Amino acid sequence: MKAAVDGSLKRLGTDYIDLFYQHRVDKTVPIKDTVGVMAELVRAGKVRYLGVASGRWRSSIADVLRCRSSRSTLGRYHSLCSTLMFTVRPLPRTVVPLLCVCLARRASAQAPDSAKHRSVVTGAISITNKGISVIPTFTLGKPAAIIDLIVRKQRVSFEPQFRAGLDGKPWSFIFWGRYQLVWRERFHVQIGAHNSVLFRKTTTTIGGSAGEYLVARRYLATEVAPSYNVSRHVNVGVYYLYSHALESDVAQNTNYVALRGALTGVPLTHQFVWRIDPQVYYLSTDRQHGYYANGAATLAKQKSPFSISASANKPLQTNIVGGTAFLWNVSLNVAFR
Repeated sequence: MKAAVDGSLKRLGTDYIDLFYQHRVDKTVPIKDTVGVMAELVRAGKVRYLGVASGRWRSSIADVLRCRSSRSTLGRYHSLCSTLMFTVRPLPRTVVPLLCVCLARRASAQAPDSAKHRSVVTGAISITNKGISVIPTFTLGKPAAIIDLIVRKQRVSFEPQFRAGLDGKPWSFIFWGRYQLVWRERFHVQIGAHNSVLFRKTTTTIGGSAGEYLVARRYLATEVAPSYNVSRHVNVGVYYLYSHALESDVAQNTNYVALRGALTGVPLTHQFVWRIDPQVYYLSTDRQHGYYANGAATLAKQKSPFSISASANKPLQTNIVGGTAFLWNVSLNVAFR
C-alpha cells in the first residue's frame, strides 16, 4: 500500500493525496493492519483524509466500524462508502446494480478516478543571503528573493522562476517547459527547454551621457535528466544542460553535466525531516572548463510550508572567469499550493 501511494504521488506530481479510499478488503490481512498502514500515511503527511468502501464483502464495513473504535488505530474515517445491493425481480438475468451512499465528514474532497487529469499549481518563495548559481554567469552575489511556480498537468509542466535582488532590481527570469518522457516506478527521464533573461549592471554612454544601466541578456537552453530511485529515500541521476546566448558579448555556449544524488524525506525527529542533495559536475563556457562539487541540505517541519536550506559550491579545478571562488548560501523558504 505504501509503495502504491508513493507511485501515485510521483505520477500525479504532488506531495499528498486529498482523500484515500480502501475499496477492496483482503480477507487474508487483518483489518487493523490495513488501517494501521493508512494511519501511518496520514501521519507522514502523504494522505490528508481517509475513506473506506465495502466492496463485495458484506461484513467488511462492520469490521471497519469495529476497527474505527479501536484506540490503537487512527480513530476515524472521513468518508464512508456503503455498498447496497438490489435485485430487479422482473428480469431474471438482470445485472445487479450497486449504489454507493457516501457520508462525507469534515472533508469536502472528491475522489474521481480522473483526478490525475487536473492541473496542479504549486510554488515556493525563497529569501537568500547571496543569490548563487552553479553557473557563474548567473550568480548575483548579494541578497535576493526567488519565486518558483509550477503548473503541472499529467506529464507536462510549466515552471517559471523569477529572481530579483532585495533592492528591487531584477536578477533573472527563467521560463521552463518540462515533460516526463519516462515515468516508471523507479526509473524516470525528464526533458525540458527554457528561454531566460539575465539582467546585469553595466556602465555605458547613451546620448553622450555616461551612466550605469541595467542590460538584459537572453538565453535558450535544453535539458535531459534521467534518474533512478534506489529506495524510498535515495535517488541518483545524471543531468545535462546546454545553453546558448543570443547576444554576442557574453559566452555563447554553455555545457553542464552533473552526477547527482538525493537523500529525501528522512525523519530527524517525529516532527522534522531533512534532505541532502550532493552533486559533482563539469562546466564549460566556450573554451573555459571547470570541475566542481556542490551540496545542499534542507530542514523542514512536517505539514509546515516553511523550511530552511543551505548550499555550498566548491571549485575542484577550473579556469572559468568568475567561477574560481568558494560560494555558500542560506535560504528561508515557504511553499504554497
